[in-house]
Amino acid sequence: MNALLFRLALIATLALAAASTGFAQQRPTQQRPTQQSPAQQRPAQQPRPNKMGGPIADALRELVETPAVSGYEQAVGKKIVARLKDMPQKYDAAPFGIKTDNLGNVTVTIGSGEPKRLVVAPIDEPGFVVSGITPDGYLTLQRLPQGGNLPLFNELHAAQPMKLQTAKGEWISGAMSGVSIHLQPQRQHPPSMADLDNMFLDVGATSAAQARAGGADVLSPVAIDRT
Repeated sequence: MNALLFRLALIATLALAAASTGFAQQRPTQQRPTQQSPAQQRPAQQPRPNKMGGPIADALRELVETPAVSGYEQAVGKKIVARLKDMPQKYDAAPFGIKTDNLGNVTVTIGSGEPKRLVVAPIDEPGFVVSGITPDGYLTLQRLPQGGNLPLFNELHAAQPMKLQTAKGEWISGAMSGVSIHLQPQRQHPPSMADLDNMFLDVGATSAAQARAGGADVLSPVAIDRT
C-alpha cells in the first residue's frame, strides 16, 4: 500500500505543478517600458529532454496502472527493468548491473567500492487472490498479504471494477459483488462487506466450468482496475 500511495502521490504532485505552471503562464502581464538587463535579453533555454524516455507522467501512469499484488509483482518488475535499460545512464552495463530474481525482486547496482548503501522500495500492493469458485461461477477471495488489517480495505472494493490474472499472464475484467443487505430486511445481523465471506468476484461466468474456461482459477491474483 505504501508503494501504491507513493506512486499516486508522485502523479498528484506532478499534476498540481503542471496546473499551477499553466495558470501562471495564462495570467496577463502589463507592458512596461523598462530596460532589460543582459541576463534578461538572453534567449530562453530549451527544456531538457526527459531522461525516462518519455513524459514522466506517462511513465508513472503505466507503473501505477499495472497490478502488482503481493507475490505477483513480475509484470511491474519487467516494466521497471525496461525503463531502466532505456535510460541514458546505461544501468544494464558495467559498472552497473540489473538483476531480477525468481520472486520478481529487481536489484540495481550502481558504482563500486566502499561504503556500500542499500535502498529498498516496495513495488507490490495489497490485493486479493482467488480462494474458490462457486457452482454459479462466482469467485471467492482471500486477502494478500494476509498480515495486517487495512481499515475499510474490503469495503472500498465493493462494486468496483477488478482485474484477474490468468495462468497465461493475461488480465481479464470482473466486478466486485456482494450480498445485498437491502434485499434482506429485518435481519438481526445483516451481512457486511467488511467480511470476505460476503465478497465475490463476478467475471461474467454462470458456472464453475465456465469461469475456469475463461482463465480464472484458485490462486489467481485479483487487483482493482485503475485503467
